[in-house]
Amino acid sequence: LFPVAKNSVLTSVFGIAWEQVIHVHVWLGHVVLLVAALHMVCWWRVYDEQASFPGDIMQVPMWFPQNSPDCEQTGNNRHCFVEYHAMPGVYPNSDNFTIQLAFCSTICLFLLTGIFARFSVRRRNYELFYYLHHIFLVVFIVALLHAASSWYFLIAGLSLWFFDRCIRTYRRSGHWDVVDIRAVADGSVTRLELCPASRLPSKQSSPPSFKFCCGQYLYLNIPAVAPHEWHPFTISSAPSDGIVTCHIKAAPTGPLDSTFTGRLAILARELGDTPDRGQNLLVNVDGPYGAHVDPGQYKELLLLAGGIGVTPIHSIFREAKVLLRIGQARCRKIHLVWAVMTRTMLDPFLDTLQDALHDDLDGRLQISIYVDGERDLTAPVSGEKLTFHGVPFSVGRVNPEPHIKDLTPGQTSHVFVCGPPGLAATADLVSLQHGVSFHKEVFAF
Repeated sequence: LFPVAKNSVLTSVFGIAWEQVIHVHVWLGHVVLLVAALHMVCWWRVYDEQASFPGDIMQVPMWFPQNSPDCEQTGNNRHCFVEYHAMPGVYPNSDNFTIQLAFCSTICLFLLTGIFARFSVRRRNYELFYYLHHIFLVVFIVALLHAASSWYFLIAGLSLWFFDRCIRTYRRSGHWDVVDIRAVADGSVTRLELCPASRLPSKQSSPPSFKFCCGQYLYLNIPAVAPHEWHPFTISSAPSDGIVTCHIKAAPTGPLDSTFTGRLAILARELGDTPDRGQNLLVNVDGPYGAHVDPGQYKELLLLAGGIGVTPIHSIFREAKVLLRIGQARCRKIHLVWAVMTRTMLDPFLDTLQDALHDDLDGRLQISIYVDGERDLTAPVSGEKLTFHGVPFSVGRVNPEPHIKDLTPGQTSHVFVCGPPGLAATADLVSLQHGVSFHKEVFAF
């Protein structure tokens, strides 16, 4: 439970985010299952030596050889086993039902956490995985019944988990206002603007009560879409914007109304352009979470994005632009490289792109856009550029290698990637070879 708590002193001390250590939780879970299995198998071996296997696995009262001094002296375990059934209750502590209870709960633990926690199941049915995973509470109670001294080993993890749940419940109790909700990018992306109820955009004379950093994300619950589901979405606005914005792309698999993001897109389309859209929409927020990037600490910063993976990068880019303009960043160059399937994916962030092209701060802001999913587009004649609402772009797949090698080697140059695994893997390898720092955003918890 130590690595699974979202609000943990351990992650704060080591400066890492919850999602970056969740794999440790998985490894420790495998170790627990292995140790539990070995514990059972070793005792089954003892039962077999005492001629009570497999009967003692499930029967209560059970024959337990240590409770019979006569059997230990004579060594006639088979005779004592028969004698026990003829005279039930003769041997003390043979009615210990917690052994059978522990066996049943362990089998359930193997099924519910070993099978339903697999990535293929977790990715398609997250709520099923999430609620079934709480079998650990039952297992802990059984462990306390089975071995009273086990609380020595359980109290630390359970306390941290309980503390984390209290913090998250408190955060979720806050009231938020929906400033705006609309469908963009031909309806495939929902733009959701939020603000704490006490900090409406028209009253921003003081800093907002909700603080976040570039690259962080929220858990959102929208009862009108799914009353019992919480989903993580990256904050695409910059901290200096004074508002919380999320751009949420509808999942491309299955019918549109079969997923949370699809139903949210349908809701945004239905609300249309009505002036009061979203004002009566209830949204619950938990966060922020995740590692953050300080765009002012690097001399050269390369931001690589693929598709909707641009959301954390957009936040970093906007904040870096503000810091550069007020002289609070040391960056000599910030290069945004974004690969999209279609030009319409640029729509939600056109204002940021156009502003950076209009004022590139003496060449310190650079933008490279790649469109690789439109078959009717052809590469222009040499010297010409294709544009979309004034934003130039190239046709074809992005190759991160030349952009990374354009950076000055050293830890003052940084590559931040959020996109498909292939893009991240290539950028990771080239960054290692070129000697620059590297970070990739993780979405698959």
